[in-house]
Amino acid sequence: MSGKANEYYPQKIRLLKEYVSKSEELLGSLEAWEALNVILKDRDHLIQKLQVLETDFDNEGSGSGCSQAQKDQVDQLIKLILDIDKDGIKMIQEEKDKIIVELKINQQSQKALDYGPKSTTNNGKFLDFKK
Repeated sequence: MSGKANEYYPQKIRLLKEYVSKSEELLGSLEAWEALNVILKDRDHLIQKLQVLETDFDNEGSGSGCSQAQKDQVDQLIKLILDIDKDGIKMIQEEKDKIIVELKINQQSQKALDYGPKSTTNNGKFLDFKK
């Protein structure tokens, strides 16, 4: 195994684990949408680091000198990331549907209030009417 491969796979595994951690943080923060922008930027930054790592490794032409255990670990992490992202998509869709239902209920409530009785008093005119 070459020296670059010795550095490459541990770095790739570390970055993938960080990405998994950020993805889990994202899933846990879906209701606190204010924090999502920072988490998504962190994930994008990790993707860029992975792309640079891949490009550097490919440019070196070191081949795939890694153990089967390392390949399996990388594959498992990538599968985990895909599964987390699928769960995230599902959770975001459910949250979106819930918000749409709440907005429809709110809109119907507002319409019902508009049809309610209107106040006919005009500065106490009907209460103190003396003629």
